[in-house]
Amino acid sequence: MKAYKFPVIFTILAVLASCGGKDGSSQQKKEEQTIDPRAVRKSENVLNLATYNVGVFNKSGVNSLFDIVRMMKTLDLDAISLNELDSCNTRSGKGVYQLKDFADEMGKWNYNFGGAIAYREGTYGIGAATPHKILNKWSIKLPKSDDKEVRALSVIETEKFVFCNTHLGLTEKSQKDQITVINNFVKEHFAKCAKPVFLCGDMNAEPHHAAIAQLEESWEILNDKDTFTFSTSNPVKCIDYIMLYRDAKGCNVVRTFVGRDLGKGAAVTASDHFPVFVQVEL
Repeated sequence: MKAYKFPVIFTILAVLASCGGKDGSSQQKKEEQTIDPRAVRKSENVLNLATYNVGVFNKSGVNSLFDIVRMMKTLDLDAISLNELDSCNTRSGKGVYQLKDFADEMGKWNYNFGGAIAYREGTYGIGAATPHKILNKWSIKLPKSDDKEVRALSVIETEKFVFCNTHLGLTEKSQKDQITVINNFVKEHFAKCAKPVFLCGDMNAEPHHAAIAQLEESWEILNDKDTFTFSTSNPVKCIDYIMLYRDAKGCNVVRTFVGRDLGKGAAVTASDHFPVFVQVEL
């Protein structure tokens, strides 16, 4: 990928971890570093993954699509999950398909949209994008239970990995029911999978919440739970995660960070969430 044209410094929390065992055990050594984005370049057996709640590319009242694309291009990504996307509704424009626009700007990437709700004559939901060929893809609705809106799960399968994306509800009951549906789907399709299976997204739950405990029964969290992802104006909690399915191929975490300084302070205004990055070695 094309290198960034001017110096950019990331303040990150690098995590060295062993992941993917059925017992979910991992020995992690945390070390704060300052790193140039070119250091995320990778070899053939390494994947760069990100998750980002982009807030319909308009949290600050200005279209942040191009800012976010510019930042994500520095990361040499293999896949990214995006939360809060508009599709052809009147809020963002009847002809505006935000996930396609993002994927096109990243270099004509492949993508999969998970529509959650009908909204303003269009749709609102989540999506994933990748430069790799998509072999299979799924989009399923999740139960809203006692919450206000339906949520979705988006899944893409490539030659090297499976990448799931969701945005959980706001109540403990809805989160529990949604996680149950997600786990059942993944177990049915990818138990004992010979490639790693990842789950990413805004879980609307902090590390000590019941939803995260439920997820950790089947998934291992790869990013650092002690680094806050929300909000960009006042970081107070971690609610965005990248996870690995325990009952599939394992991997080793090379580094992980929350992108707080991605050039000219754009991450602070591009959304109310920071992007989360994980690099894994297969």
